[in-house]
Amino acid sequence: MSSLQSWCQEFMIHWQCRPVRIVLSAACVAILVSLVAATASEAETRDASGLDAPASDGSLETRRGDVTTAVEHGRVADGGASIQAVSLESAPGQLVGAGGIAGRVVSCSGPVAGTRVSIGGRADSATSGPGGAFEVNDLPPGTFDLTFEAQEQQGTIAGIHVVSGQTTDIGEINLTDFRADPNHCGTCGTRCPPGASCAYGRCACPAGLTLCGDTCTGLADLEHCRACQNRCAAWPNTIPRCGAQDCAFPCVAGTADCDGRRINGCETQIDRDVSNCGACGNICAPGLRCVDSRCQ
Repeated sequence: MSSLQSWCQEFMIHWQCRPVRIVLSAACVAILVSLVAATASEAETRDASGLDAPASDGSLETRRGDVTTAVEHGRVADGGASIQAVSLESAPGQLVGAGGIAGRVVSCSGPVAGTRVSIGGRADSATSGPGGAFEVNDLPPGTFDLTFEAQEQQGTIAGIHVVSGQTTDIGEINLTDFRADPNHCGTCGTRCPPGASCAYGRCACPAGLTLCGDTCTGLADLEHCRACQNRCAAWPNTIPRCGAQDCAFPCVAGTADCDGRRINGCETQIDRDVSNCGACGNICAPGLRCVDSRCQ
C-alpha cells in the first residue's frame, strides 16, 4: 500500500465517528472509492454494522454511529471513476481543515530568524521569520516529531500531537547551548567566572581550583580558607592568614593574646606591660619598668 493510500485509509478510520465535513483531493478520492468498493464486495459476509447496499442514487454508503460516509460516483472514463465529491458529514456547513504546528525560535539574545523546521517523515517544513515565529500547516491528525537546524545546531522535539482544525503551539525553541555556553550556563545570563568553563549546564573550574560563588579559588585565601566562605576575619592587633588546616591569627609585634578571647584579638601590649612583659604573665619586679618587652 502506498503512503497516500495508507494516509487515506487512516483518515477514514480516524474520522468515521466524528461530525465533520471535509473535501478531499481527487487523488485521495479515487483511493477512497477503491477502498469503499472493496468493502462493498464483502458486504454479504459482514453484520448490519458494516457496509449497506449501494444507494439508489448510485452512491456507496456506510454508516458508523451518527456519521455518514458518502462516495458519489460520476461517469467512468478510461476504466477509472470520475469523482464529483467525497465528504464526511453530519452537520451541514461545518468545516474542519488539517492541523498545524507553530512556535518561536529564540536564543538568549532574542528572536532568531532563518531557522528551518521540518516534520519527521514528511516533506512539510517552514523557516522562522524576523520575529522567530514559524508555522507548519496542512498536517493530518496525528503525532509528529519536529526537527530544527540553525547556527550549527540541530535538535528534535518528539511527540507533538496535532488535531484537525487546530494549530498546536509548542512555545519557544531556544537555540542557546545551555550545556556548554559559559555566558549562559544552565540558564540565560548565568555567566561562569573567568577561567571557568560550562560543562553540562554547570560552571567548572580548572583542575586544582574550586568554584566558590562566582570565583575559582585554591581554598588558600582569606575569603575561602580550606573551604568556601570560610573567611579569616581581621581581629585587633592580628595579621590573619590561611594556615594549613584553618585560619591563623598571629599577633602584631609587641602584642599578645593573653586572655584567650579571639574576639578582642591580641589585646595585651607585652612590649610595655609590667604584668605581661615580653610574655603573658611575666611580671616585672617592683620598681622596674617594661621597656621593649624587657623588665628594666
